[in-house]
Amino acid sequence: MLNYIAGKRILYQEKEIKIMSATLTITLPPRMKADLDKMARKTHLRKGDLVRGAIGRLVARQQFQAIREELAAEAQQKGIYTDEDIFKMVS
Repeated sequence: MLNYIAGKRILYQEKEIKIMSATLTITLPPRMKADLDKMARKTHLRKGDLVRGAIGRLVARQQFQAIREELAAEAQQKGIYTDEDIFKMVS
């Protein structure tokens, strides 16, 4: 059971676990930096949290797209091109 999170340490079942992290330095255009600052103030989130969330969503979307393309190729080899083709198979 997760007892609490403090900084980059987690107390889990009375054992302290350090979370591994890496630092990435990026350069933003001034307008993008201003937008990020504004969003951080408005949402009360840290800029790093906003950037990590955006990167996480981008990576997840690209991974999903890669899996989708792979599965679509397999489906087409089996003659499945549309949702109707799938419906006919399961009906």
